[in-house]
Amino acid sequence: MPSADRLTRYATLVLVLLLGVAVAREALSRRPVQDAPTPTVARVVNLTTVFNQLNARAAIDAALQTRAEELQTRAEELRGQIDVLTDALELFEVGSKARTDAELNLQQKGIEYRAFAEFSNRKLEVERGERLAELYGTIRKGAAGLALDRGYQIVFVDDSLDEVTPAPERQVLEQISARRTLYTDPTVDITDELIAWINSH
Repeated sequence: MPSADRLTRYATLVLVLLLGVAVAREALSRRPVQDAPTPTVARVVNLTTVFNQLNARAAIDAALQTRAEELQTRAEELRGQIDVLTDALELFEVGSKARTDAELNLQQKGIEYRAFAEFSNRKLEVERGERLAELYGTIRKGAAGLALDRGYQIVFVDDSLDEVTPAPERQVLEQISARRTLYTDPTVDITDELIAWINSH
């Protein structure tokens, strides 16, 4: 039979172990419980639709149309002057100084007309680009404001609905590599919500 000292040591060891387990449990129970990570709230928009349906886009198109009509009116005036000079050539004798001067004047007007037409086209392209860049900035600010108001962390551009246009291999690969979204659930689309937000602000 085991001696009394041996039993005492054994009992003491068991008590120490039990005490250690109790202390460990107490320590674990007092540790703060970590909350589960909050999932990121993401939404998507169809950027083309947003561009086309904003009130600001209609205003831009109207302003550019007015500008184009003004430039067209000026071009027609120059064209009319050329027509007048062309008809006037018949009034001068071929080979005369007056005829030569009239032909030079007509050439100068032709150069002026072509230069103005080229200038007008470039000017409209630059203005259109500047206005669209400003509108994109408005869309970004609107998306940020809407996201902060509704608790969205990310707003993506949804290009999953755009079809790949048949083309040579390199162009098809370029189209595919430019895509950023393969699929989005319609329930996360806030295109109409963003349009209404920007138009009302």
